[in-house]
Amino acid sequence: MKADPAPVRRRFSPACLVPFAIIFGLYLANVYNHLLFHALAELFSIIFISSIFLFTWNTRRFQENHYFLFLGIAYLFIGSIDFVHILTYKDGGDMLSEITMNSSIQFWVAARYMEGTSLLLAFLFLHKKINEYLLVLLYLLLTVLLFQSILGGSFPVCFVDGQGLTGFKKGSECAVCFLYLLTLFFFYKKQHQFDKRTLRFLQVSVSLTVLAELTTVFSAEFSNTPLDSTAGIFGKLFSLYCLAKAIFESSLIRPYNILISKLRAHEEQLEDKIRERTAALQQSTEQLEKEIIERVKAEKELVWELSVNKALASLSDALISRSYSMQEIAGALFDAAQRLTGCHQGFVSIVDHENETASIYPGTAPLALGKEMPVFVLSAQKDGQFPGLWGQTLNTQQGFYVDFISSQIQEGGDLPASLEPQRNFLNAPALLDNKVVGQIALADKPGGFSRHDLLAIERLAALFALFVHRREMEDALSRSEFEYRSLFDEALDMIHIVDAQKKITRVNPVELKTLGYREDQLVGMSLLDIVHPDYQERTKQNLEHIFLTGESVKNYETALVAQDGVSVNIEVSAVPQLEQGQVVSVRAIMRNITDRKREEREKKNLEVQLRHSQKMEAVGTLAGGIAHDFNNILGPIFGYTELALDVLPEDNRITSWLQEVLQASHRARELVRQILTISRKADKDVQPLRIQLLIKEALKLLRFSIPSNIEIRQQLAPDCEPVLADPTRIHQIIMNLCTNAYYAMRENGGILEVSLQQVMLRQEDLYDKIRLQEGAYLQLTVRDNGIGIPKELLEKIFEPYFTTKSQGEGTGLGLAVVQSIVLDFGGDITVSSATGQGTVFDVYFPVIQTEEETALPQEKASLPRGDERILVVDDDRDIVLMNQRILEMLGYQVRAWTESLEAFADFQQDPDAVDLVITDMTMPKMTGDELTRRLLALRPELPVLICTGFSELIDEDKARKLGARALLMKPLTKKELAWAVRQVLDQEK
Repeated sequence: MKADPAPVRRRFSPACLVPFAIIFGLYLANVYNHLLFHALAELFSIIFISSIFLFTWNTRRFQENHYFLFLGIAYLFIGSIDFVHILTYKDGGDMLSEITMNSSIQFWVAARYMEGTSLLLAFLFLHKKINEYLLVLLYLLLTVLLFQSILGGSFPVCFVDGQGLTGFKKGSECAVCFLYLLTLFFFYKKQHQFDKRTLRFLQVSVSLTVLAELTTVFSAEFSNTPLDSTAGIFGKLFSLYCLAKAIFESSLIRPYNILISKLRAHEEQLEDKIRERTAALQQSTEQLEKEIIERVKAEKELVWELSVNKALASLSDALISRSYSMQEIAGALFDAAQRLTGCHQGFVSIVDHENETASIYPGTAPLALGKEMPVFVLSAQKDGQFPGLWGQTLNTQQGFYVDFISSQIQEGGDLPASLEPQRNFLNAPALLDNKVVGQIALADKPGGFSRHDLLAIERLAALFALFVHRREMEDALSRSEFEYRSLFDEALDMIHIVDAQKKITRVNPVELKTLGYREDQLVGMSLLDIVHPDYQERTKQNLEHIFLTGESVKNYETALVAQDGVSVNIEVSAVPQLEQGQVVSVRAIMRNITDRKREEREKKNLEVQLRHSQKMEAVGTLAGGIAHDFNNILGPIFGYTELALDVLPEDNRITSWLQEVLQASHRARELVRQILTISRKADKDVQPLRIQLLIKEALKLLRFSIPSNIEIRQQLAPDCEPVLADPTRIHQIIMNLCTNAYYAMRENGGILEVSLQQVMLRQEDLYDKIRLQEGAYLQLTVRDNGIGIPKELLEKIFEPYFTTKSQGEGTGLGLAVVQSIVLDFGGDITVSSATGQGTVFDVYFPVIQTEEETALPQEKASLPRGDERILVVDDDRDIVLMNQRILEMLGYQVRAWTESLEAFADFQQDPDAVDLVITDMTMPKMTGDELTRRLLALRPELPVLICTGFSELIDEDKARKLGARALLMKPLTKKELAWAVRQVLDQEK
């Protein structure tokens, strides 16, 4: 084995003074403040240790074994413990508690134990390589355990205030010194396994470490202080420097010297091969000479053959190399032709059949490889034939020579005057696949040309044709590679290439930008690692199909996962890439269709919402008509029943019957209100509310009505903002959702969870909540773990009269009412469920920024009475008579009319004779709003109450703008009518 190359003499550099400057600076720090000196020294030690780790880690591929890599990783964690030692190390006194000084010294002792043990364990890897990442993990775990033991108090005490260092600390220093000495012993035993220079640095490093520890022991023993001695600290620094020097010598300088030696060895081997081949060529030449001597008759033929071969051989490097230009190649060809024929005039041309031109490279002057020559471009005639003597070879594909040139032959040649032949001419075509790609032409040779000249030049031309062909193939390949690279890198779609192991081998910039990876992160990664879990199996099957059959897979949809976890929907076309008939990789072109998929989802949701809105609009129109008529029917039932109850004694049997009628009427009125709620035609008496208390009251009420095998859990955030709603309908939402949840768990029991929190919805949260805008909402969640709802029924559950309950157990209005109420409040409701996995309803209410809450209405103990004059107008005779009798029983003076025009005429006679007007809204001839306008035109301060069972033409706001004092919804109970009348009349007073 050859010796390592001699080291290069190094010139002096000012950078060499840096270590001495550092040492001098540390010395000055020690003179000024020993604590500062100690901290700086430890800091430089950590810098040395970090450098050792970084160097060994980044040069591990050059290392024959992982001895130094082991040490580098170990010193990284030793340095981390020393760093904590610096942070906790202070100059005691009254400013430092016992725990702080003790912990600092414990960190120092732990680091020394780790250092000594690591130096010994490193010998195990002199002939082995390790899993560096596993080693880092092990050292990390060890460091964490040491930190836990020190900070947790389980590590032995090393320093006691007032007493100094403990026996454990002193014994540990001796034990650590023993480990260092044992390391020196192993260096001695295994010295043949180290480079001598490296071994010296290692031995000096460990020896200095031992000396540093011993000086520390003696310093602490005689001064009874935990501070390290100055000599020990400098010894530690020089020890780390020697260790770093040993690693640098072994991991960088020596591998590079070996590499250089190998390169030189390869060069020498190459030179030997050249000499061998040159020698072989010389041997062939000698053999040929012997044969020539033996065959005198063939002497000239053999010499000629040899000269041709030599000329061809001399051209091989130029024709094979890619670095020579066409001018240089032409010069080399003409130089070889000149040597073979002795002719000093001529040219080399390349034919461009596409453009029907020939590029002429003249060789009239003495040429050498690398000389530049002028270029002439000559065109073919209109018939595609090249003119003149020089063009005959291009036209006929035949070589020739002539020894006499007449003036007729020279005509029409178009050659420059310097290239026109005068005495003789030789022309040889460069043929490739029966096609002329160029020519070599010579002229005016003294003594004329021979058959051997033509044969020699034809052989040169044949070699020239191969060169032209190779150059064309290389140019075509370069253009193809450039075009492919441009298409790959500049494509608007994502493109990557996957090998047979399903690993990505190449990726274009669009995919890197879309997925958020760097190229070095994505290349080498398994394709399945970035495919969404829902599509991994299909992707795997498609890849296996392509590699097995060689067939393309086009336009299938899948999804990738970006580095930030976001799914990217793509449409893929994958095609195989073949080499020698085998599929070696797959190229996939992927179009990002995330926006398209989102638009499709949004469109589908919009279509569903539109259909639902149209259906609800139709139901609402029907419900409104029914509600109006039904309310008019319920009015007399309420009124006359209450009048009858007022005159009958409580113990009368008929009283109980009438109370049942009254309760049934209340249920009927509530049913009508639910129908109006579905159509979103109910009155909108909303107010700012904090709904936490309403939820608690509803759950408390619900607890008494559901079995004990259903557990109710509530989690209501106390800091939720108020919403604009009314208490009754909020209570209705909670009861409906919780009742449905109870029904789903009634057989097996379960857990009913109700939670309320305030959330901020962003644009990306609204794809399934298209009725909402960005902003703050209260999210009411009702969750059960019951039987769940089949997927095919989820889209129907908010439809009126649709129910999954048995016949007679539900009306099918509950969830439809809930949705209508929520939408009326400006919110939305969503549901998620699966069979056997329970159901979750999420209700969103927009929050408002207010602190005001309207108190709930209070029950009144008795009905108010009065003696004012009241005008009652309604087209329904039963309602008019009922209201008249109720008001008269309360003491009022009542005039009742069933015709609005007659009522207005009566009012016109004496407008001041009426204190209050109660009018229906929907009446023939003159509606209630028109009657109100006319009445107020005659008497602007007149109080008017408008009653309606249902009307699209009026609501509370419109009624007040019209001048009415209130809008009352039919059917009215006696209590509601009495209080409404009294409140309006009292306001007037």
